[in-house]
Amino acid sequence: MKTKKAELTTQQLVMIIILVLSFAIILFFIFRLGLGGTADKEICHDSVVKKSSPVLGKLSGEFNCKTGYTCISGGGQCDEITVKNTINANNKDEIYKAIAEEMANCWWMFGEGKLDYGAGCSICSQIDFDDKIEEKYKDGLSYKEFLDSLAKPMNVQKSNDNYLYYLYGVSNLNSLFALDKYSLWGIDYQADTKISLQGKFIIATKASGKQHIAPQFPLKTEQISTLECGGNFLTKG
Repeated sequence: MKTKKAELTTQQLVMIIILVLSFAIILFFIFRLGLGGTADKEICHDSVVKKSSPVLGKLSGEFNCKTGYTCISGGGQCDEITVKNTINANNKDEIYKAIAEEMANCWWMFGEGKLDYGAGCSICSQIDFDDKIEEKYKDGLSYKEFLDSLAKPMNVQKSNDNYLYYLYGVSNLNSLFALDKYSLWGIDYQADTKISLQGKFIIATKASGKQHIAPQFPLKTEQISTLECGGNFLTKG
């Protein structure tokens, strides 16, 4: 009897070890593929939808939204130790595309301006550039080129629109800057203004009742006060 019990216990231990190792391998691939960040986005979107519901709004509790930490990499590493998502970019077009996707994801997470979930600012993600990109573009990137890139088609999984129309509902940049709510961009589109890649950037959106301001770029972390959030942030660090 003791032998049979011992054999059974050994089998159980082997099964437990196999399950633990399998779970560890699955987690490894989830984080390597960035699926954890995708899950966070979906969880946030779901909580925003519930919060905007007349029935579920008061029962849904707090927003379940986290600030993501993204490294746009040219082959190196970012300084931020909390980076959860790394996007490889080999040229300027890929850098602009990565930033535009972060903006579009943020806009989707918070209802694309269609949901009335209350007032507050949401810092969807913090973006950092690795040392290789900072060195390669030490003179900065062209703000004009970035804005022009927003007129290119989006990821087909989200929309058939381009980023400019998806985010701001306009077909050209002149129409964008004519909107009062985007006057805080404060950059001359026609001038060859440069975006310094030193430091960290945030992708944020703001809501006040039915008025929503889509994410903008560039906005440095130290410029959060320009959003006039009044300390009301819907996302957790």
